[in-house]
Amino acid sequence: MVTMARHGSPQAGRKTSTSTGSPDLVAWRFPVVRRILEPWLAVYYAIPVFALFPMLVIMVGLGLAPIVILGALWAVVAVITSTIDGLDSVPPLLLKLGAALRLSRVQQVTRVLVPAALRHIGIGLKLALTFSVIGVLASEFILSTYGLGHFIADAHQRFVIRALTQASRSWCC
Repeated sequence: MVTMARHGSPQAGRKTSTSTGSPDLVAWRFPVVRRILEPWLAVYYAIPVFALFPMLVIMVGLGLAPIVILGALWAVVAVITSTIDGLDSVPPLLLKLGAALRLSRVQQVTRVLVPAALRHIGIGLKLALTFSVIGVLASEFILSTYGLGHFIADAHQRFVIRALTQASRSWCC
């Protein structure tokens, strides 16, 4: 809890993932880009992200940076896939209405597409926050010398059951 409260790692991962609004719009708009990205997005969760952890430590060093990057990596795919699903669910009639009203592309995106896909985008943001918290806690198990993940890993190694239950209560409730 110390790392998350002090440094805001899950929030940083979620904010990074929400700033990826353009790749999902591009993938939805251009079928070629979508055909290239879809297999990678489908396989993404099957690949262990923590296999990248040693490479991240070498590239950015120890500390908070690799933890935030892993949190963002876990979150970004949830936002992209749910946004594409939301854009797919927009009725074609709304797109025709935007064209009939002679809206520019930016106006169509801001006034038609995003409001119609907002429910799916919100679901993606909820998943992104959850996945980034999981990524941060799991990376704290491995690397950190402080924080909730380190506390849980340390209590597990020393077999301190009371500390484990207190940590789970502080996190869940």
